[in-house]
Amino acid sequence: MVLADIGIGEIELNYDRREAVDLTYPYIIDDITFTSPPPKLYQTTSLFKPFDTNVWIWSLVMIAITSTLLRISSGTSNSEHKIQTIEDLANAQESGIRHLNITQELANI
Repeated sequence: MVLADIGIGEIELNYDRREAVDLTYPYIIDDITFTSPPPKLYQTTSLFKPFDTNVWIWSLVMIAITSTLLRISSGTSNSEHKIQTIEDLANAQESGIRHLNITQELANI
């Protein structure tokens, strides 16, 4: 037999329990039970259910267009301005800052 000072939970009151345990008067008596149907098994198509078919089609079309445009634009860039080392990055930052300063000076004229 397990001894306990206190217990919390919904316990059905019956004669045997009343004899073994000094229970307080229950303040909730509920005969209603909430049930739900068992969950459906995992489906392989459940990943695609959040969006409509048109949304998925247009998303794939936009990904294809964007990746194609990025591929074309990276192939047409000037090779002498490609950043391949840390020094190239520093030079690009310096030239960008100079360009920004010139633009601000022209805007102030």
